[in-house]
Amino acid sequence: MMIYFFLMFFFILCFLNNMFLLLIVLDILLILLSVMIYLNSFNFFFLFMIFLMVFSTLIGMTMIILNSRFKSNFKSNFYKN
Repeated sequence: MMIYFFLMFFFILCFLNNMFLLLIVLDILLILLSVMIYLNSFNFFFLFMIFLMVFSTLIGMTMIILNSRFKSNFKSNFYKN
């Protein structure tokens, strides 16, 4: 039941602009799915966990790149004045 709640929350967060909350929900889903794989060894959850790992890695990389770009723009604008 808890996994359905996190999946619903994950799909709601996909349409919002808060990437940090989406990354936290993805990490919680990965932990829950890894426990489910360890206990029951379902193949579907294993494939879904691989998809979530790739998706959270891409989101983390874009957050790092965007954060560094925002900081560099702020510094350049700060020193121009």
